[in-house]
Amino acid sequence: MFDKFLLRLPVFGSVMMRAALSKFTRTLATLLSQGIPIAVSLELVSKTSGNVVIEETSLKVRDLILDGENIPEAL
Repeated sequence: MFDKFLLRLPVFGSVMMRAALSKFTRTLATLLSQGIPIAVSLELVSKTSGNVVIEETSLKVRDLILDGENIPEAL
């Protein structure tokens, strides 16, 4: 898991994580503001995140939400 390794690097990892999270939140906000359901939005965002760690995490969150978990608890 190369992405996981990159995210653990001292300075570079922090920058990469912030960039990936910024892209994730911007894209998710855009999709939700256009009325796309959260489960679909999380799946789309996971595919466009450019980071395997964020992709896997967002799909896990989506699955928890589909199973009835509250959004804050799933996140």
